Amino acid sequence: MPLEVGIGKDEKSLEFKLVFKPEAFYWVLTPEIDHLNSVTGKYIDLYSEVKFRPVESVHLRKLINDVKERIATKPDYWQECVGKQTFPEEKEIYKKVSKYKFLEFIYELELIVKESEDQNLIVVFDGD
Repeated sequence: MPLEVGIGKDEKSLEFKLVFKPEAFYWVLTPEIDHLNSVTGKYIDLYSEVKFRPVESVHLRKLINDVKERIATKPDYWQECVGKQTFPEEKEIYKKVSKYKFLEFIYELELIVKESEDQNLIVVFDGD
């Protein structure tokens, strides 16, 4: 199951609203996720869960704004590195990313963060 984003008052009331699909969207966000981790100690991971309280949403908004600024000069489509193959030969694996689709995804994430702030809800990133 891919990484999902949900909001709720607590873990029992979570409503999942967004899926990192295609998974390449996660890799586009990697520099901003790494920065978020260095500031908050929280890491958005494909394989675990992390929660952000409404007071921490400032960090999620910064992540969103930073990635929008970084990809502003990207072409309509680009190849994003999503991993490394080690056998039978070592090489990086790339996936095509649509700037338009990625910006739609970021807009949805922005709406989730705003809703969490407005309604005092936690944001949860839940990996498989």
